Amino acid sequence: MWRQSRMVWVLLVLGLASCGEYEVLEVQKECQRRADSLFMADKKKLIDKFQKICDNNSDKYYQSALDSLRDTRITDIKNLIEK
Repeated sequence: MWRQSRMVWVLLVLGLASCGEYEVLEVQKECQRRADSLFMADKKKLIDKFQKICDNNSDKYYQSALDSLRDTRITDIKNLIEK
């Protein structure tokens, strides 16, 4: 008998604990909708901003990549000569 009443209490507590799950899901959906709408509203500004950053840094990154490749090739050539 004691075991059955304990089981009933456990089921009752678990049942009450899951009552708020639907409310949480609704809040999460609403937050997602708001975030999406804010992103879409500012999408053009963000794209322009990131494009300017890329334009400002692209020459630096390109030169860095070329220098790295040149250094690697020079090392490879030296290793071939030493053989």
